[in-house]
Amino acid sequence: MTIFTRRGDEGLTDLWGGIRVRKDDPIIEMLGTLDEVSAFVGLARSAVVNDEVKAPLLKIQDDLYRIMVEIASKKKKTTGIKHIDSDDVVWLEKQIEKYEHEISLPNSFIPAGDTYKGALLDVCRTVVRRAERFAVSLLKSEREVNKDICVYLNRLSSLLYILRVFMDAK
Repeated sequence: MTIFTRRGDEGLTDLWGGIRVRKDDPIIEMLGTLDEVSAFVGLARSAVVNDEVKAPLLKIQDDLYRIMVEIASKKKKTTGIKHIDSDDVVWLEKQIEKYEHEISLPNSFIPAGDTYKGALLDVCRTVVRRAERFAVSLLKSEREVNKDICVYLNRLSSLLYILRVFMDAK
């Protein structure tokens, strides 16, 4: 068995359900950015020893996978995977509130790099912001995008910031 198919050699790729699109299509840009976020969240998770932080990071990776499947399916085919919805946003908000009660938020800009783990979470946050910009662009275009994805990504960047401050405080 080989993992290459040569189907992408001409600059096209398949979405869920066999729809072919160019590799520079905005949907592929978003999918690549979400994949990048998930990889960075995984890197941060591997560096964190605090199980209280590891668990939400693993759930975030699962949620990002669900978003990728939803975006890749273009709502044309049932995937069997639950779409991101307001319950997922509420979970993020509860996580933010939980960690906010355990730390003092700084009143000024904090440059990345005070700690390795904090810097990793800063990278996650900035890549999430890029994914959010892609989601907003897709939402404004003729493409159908679940509005809860935009809200989810907005809250996710806030949670990653709070986790960064929490990790630096520990």
